[in-house]
Amino acid sequence: MEIDVSSVFQQMVILFFIMALGYLAGKTGIMSTQGNKPLSKLINCITNPCNILYSAICTEHTLSNREVLGIVGIAVAVYAVLILLAQAVPPLLRVPKEQSGQYKFMIIFSNIGYMGIPVISAIYGPSAVFEIAIFIMMFNVLAYTYGIYLICGGHRDSGFRAKDLLTPMTITALSSLVLYFLNVRAPSVIANTLSTVRGMTTPGAMLIIGCALSAVPIRDIFSNWRLYIIAALKLLVVPVAGYFVLRPLISNQLVLGVVVAVLGMPIASNFTMLSAQYDRDQKLAASAVFITTLLSVVSIPLLMGLLFAG
Repeated sequence: MEIDVSSVFQQMVILFFIMALGYLAGKTGIMSTQGNKPLSKLINCITNPCNILYSAICTEHTLSNREVLGIVGIAVAVYAVLILLAQAVPPLLRVPKEQSGQYKFMIIFSNIGYMGIPVISAIYGPSAVFEIAIFIMMFNVLAYTYGIYLICGGHRDSGFRAKDLLTPMTITALSSLVLYFLNVRAPSVIANTLSTVRGMTTPGAMLIIGCALSAVPIRDIFSNWRLYIIAALKLLVVPVAGYFVLRPLISNQLVLGVVVAVLGMPIASNFTMLSAQYDRDQKLAASAVFITTLLSVVSIPLLMGLLFAG
């Protein structure tokens, strides 16, 4: 499947401009980090689930059930490899012991919800959102168990409860998987409702990210040299390596493209929120998210263009 590099870059620029509006809104007080919480809840509980459900029951089914199960296996394998890779990062970068878990989190968890869904949808169309929903299921399971364990510095008293996994995103992704297997199709009134609501996901998510970044002191962001190495690994090295490893194994170019794009996403935006919640280094988390998000505007079109453009 060929990708129009100029279209990908144009879409990333659009997302960047929406992010910039969120940044401006945060700086001028129109939006706030406190106000981000209900807006984030709206997106995580309503608009993104509608987006995932729409992709499962309202779009053309381009994958067989066997291929869907294959993506589940790929998602499990990808996260297993990322977890192993992350173990080598702190000693290589001589990370302070108290930040070791946070650096591992950076390598493993990407912004596949807020940025992944709109970017994948822009590149491949709404039907491809279903593939990334499978990765979101795995993300939710790992980020709120092992991810919290890492952020807490390896201490098990994180206060995590099993019911924390029962988020609307996880439930919708699991339900969509079943509905896809059963080939359930939505009536037009439901499809139109889902389509209308899902349209709020992309601008809302980008505004939230922009507003969150507005709270990070610019002078403190670019002084940590380790974050540039993390950005290079996360945005280029890992997805390129993943492409060459998976290309002989995945014949479906759409699936391969989605997996590579997932690997090339910036650091998960919930990294900052979880670091704040568990009293870890919030400045480090916010700076890491800022730098990788900013660089992804260029890296994602470059990555997808070099690997998939005809």
